[in-house]
Amino acid sequence: MTDKLARQILVVVELFVGLTAVAGGFALLVDWIEFPIELLYGSPLSSYDIPGVVLMVVVGGSALVAAFAVQRRHPWGPELSILAGVVSIVWIAVEIAIVGPVGPVLQGLYVALGLVIILLATRIWTNEYTV
Repeated sequence: MTDKLARQILVVVELFVGLTAVAGGFALLVDWIEFPIELLYGSPLSSYDIPGVVLMVVVGGSALVAAFAVQRRHPWGPELSILAGVVSIVWIAVEIAIVGPVGPVLQGLYVALGLVIILLATRIWTNEYTV
């Protein structure tokens, strides 16, 4: 795989993760997605508003910023991508810890995408930005 192809795949994966996270967070905020409130019992949360904002801004925002940086060949692009991949995986881990495996296939997909982001970004960073 060439570095150019790795960069293109990375941007596409980050755009997918970013846009779906923004859409999912917005859907939580406006109650388009109705998770039972009982799933939050025993957690510090009383509604899905905070998770919706975090999903939109932190998960979605980090992936979209990273995609833009990688596309523009910004020197921090790979590092921002690694951070976005870690954020995506941590989001799923916290989600599972709080509400459980509510969508194990979807949750597994986003963990896998987070790993793909980290691996591709590490490849780009290693090949282009190290001495």
